[in-house]
Amino acid sequence: MGRFLTFLPMLLVLAAGPGFSADAGDPAAKAIEGCLASYDAAAMQEKADGAPLKGATSYCTDKFFEACAEGRGWTQSAMNECQGEATGYWMGQVRQRMAAVKALGSPEIDKWLEESAASFEAYRKVRCDRFDMTQGTMYVAIKEGCETDMARERAEDLDDFLGSEPLIAKPE
Repeated sequence: MGRFLTFLPMLLVLAAGPGFSADAGDPAAKAIEGCLASYDAAAMQEKADGAPLKGATSYCTDKFFEACAEGRGWTQSAMNECQGEATGYWMGQVRQRMAAVKALGSPEIDKWLEESAASFEAYRKVRCDRFDMTQGTMYVAIKEGCETDMARERAEDLDDFLGSEPLIAKPE
């Protein structure tokens, strides 16, 4: 069962649609994107509660995981599934954002995409596979959490090229 959950994010990525908006049947997408849309209010509430503020994507991903796992009884299986859903959401976002950046049509950006994708995959594997060295079912969720963080950070990197005022503009 644990090995199946390792492949769950890849299956979720393959099933993801081509937009940047939530799929009505994807609870992770709906929850994370809903949270991101109202992040300022949520962050202020967290600050009032004394909890440390995080970046919006990390905060909203954690909120999804906590609500998902709680709703499923905080079982080991629930934590594995919920973390897998969060990973699947962010891996889908990486795939969609890579396509959007590739659509800019810049050979220089395309070269960066290819090189950075290879580096990302190599580092993700090395960084997250360390949890395969240990025994215990809890490490499945920990590894998925690592995969989630890596995919979320990759999606944020790709955002540098997107939007109405990108941080990195298409070279002329």
